[in-house]
Amino acid sequence: MRRFRSILTTAMTFALLTALAATPAHGADYKVTVSGKQELSWKVDGTTGNCEIRRGAGSGSVTFRFRDRGAAPAGATAQGKGMYFGTSIPSKATGEIQGAFTDSLATACPGFGPGDPVIAPVKGCGAMTFGVRVDFQYRSDGFVYVTGPEVPLGPVSLAALTGECPFPLGGGFDSGSDRSACGDGNQLYKRSWGVSSAFGQGLFASRIAVKPKALLRPKRKTVVLTGSARVDCTIPSQYSGGVKITGKLTFALTAKRVG
Repeated sequence: MRRFRSILTTAMTFALLTALAATPAHGADYKVTVSGKQELSWKVDGTTGNCEIRRGAGSGSVTFRFRDRGAAPAGATAQGKGMYFGTSIPSKATGEIQGAFTDSLATACPGFGPGDPVIAPVKGCGAMTFGVRVDFQYRSDGFVYVTGPEVPLGPVSLAALTGECPFPLGGGFDSGSDRSACGDGNQLYKRSWGVSSAFGQGLFASRIAVKPKALLRPKRKTVVLTGSARVDCTIPSQYSGGVKITGKLTFALTAKRVG
């Protein structure tokens, strides 16, 4: 009887190992594309100084649409009770940046002549085109996190620089680099490049709730994941009241199964 049980156990173990070996490592292989739109507006109106009090006032916007520069590969792989899914899609963004800012006298310092107003240059305002890499990464909490840092579209050339446009980030009218109030996180997959990079050339951080079976065992050959993010925050500034930033991002990831 013991020998029979041993033979039976060995047979069952062999059958299980055979079944596991026959299970494909990838639930599905895809070609993915992405497109979307982002809008950002900012405003500042406050004072700064101890003796001579200056008033800083300005506003502006950054709006652009982005689309992949070609389909990128991606695979969904079973991993424990979850899955692994990640891809980076090189994309091109086209849009417009506008802004205006003036630092002027509010109260003169006794015994000193009043300082002249300073008007920020606007040579770099207008149409803009830049590269953005859209990163998708599934995490164990059941969300696909989406970030989008700016990347060069081609070789970097100083001749391509056409000047600056008033913008509060990157040393404009902000003080400090903490953007947590605007949804920016410390982990790379939670970075909100739209509020942490100069001139707003990047995407707001966002995430999409996804069940593993939606990508591992899709019901259709094409899977569409849509996402959005809103920003409504105030960042510290040398001017009282800080800089008010609002914005919205919408996008769609289209994954076509190829295996």
